[in-house]
Amino acid sequence: KMGLEEGDIVANLESIMEGMGTSASLSQEAVVELSAASRVTGQEVGKLAREFRGVGISVYDVGDEMKKVTDYARSVGVSVKAVSQGVVDNLTKINTFNFENGVEGLAKMAATSERLGITMDKVFSTAEELMSPEKAIDMSAALQRLGVTSSGLLDPLRAMDMAQNDPEALQKEMVKLGQEFTRFNEKTGKMEILPGAKRRMREVAQAVGMSAEEFSKMALKSADFEMKLKQIKMPDFTGAIVTGK
Repeated sequence: KMGLEEGDIVANLESIMEGMGTSASLSQEAVVELSAASRVTGQEVGKLAREFRGVGISVYDVGDEMKKVTDYARSVGVSVKAVSQGVVDNLTKINTFNFENGVEGLAKMAATSERLGITMDKVFSTAEELMSPEKAIDMSAALQRLGVTSSGLLDPLRAMDMAQNDPEALQKEMVKLGQEFTRFNEKTGKMEILPGAKRRMREVAQAVGMSAEEFSKMALKSADFEMKLKQIKMPDFTGAIVTGK
């Protein structure tokens, strides 16, 4: 049903054994589920086995976990392959950070990364910095000095808590910082960085550990996404319900 030949299954079995570093036998169910997960998500089957085993998740559960990743990526309209890649590449972060619902929480972060252009590596790097009370205080003070008024990063304790217990929330706060530096240009029909705010934007980017190029890219993608969301008009079913139509 998945379009896999017998030779593919044999190759996958060998890859799984190499990924796990063991010669232990696997059931038909485990091999089939891993093969299916690999086909759907575009991730190498041996890597799936290796990375999930590394965080204490049985190979028998990989199919279910990657189904959650696939379903979430499709529900928010981003590439299944890109989100799956982000999840698999960062699975080890589950051992050092707390994520809501484990792999599913990591998938949400990967989807935001793909949609808004802020790399997961950058968020985790900032999170590591914020583990230090001194650096959390320095970042908050820098953002306050730069006139940032609406961000959870202004509170050092809140910033430290997000870094350890909710990297996805930290990612969202970093995204919010960039939105005030953008505007929609009616003439070009595109989002752009405010000409008079580029110097301040550089300083804010530096405060959160990003380059000006990374920060501006994130800001533009975020602002464009927010504008498109506001333009979506949901159908009004109230009238139809009242009139019985």
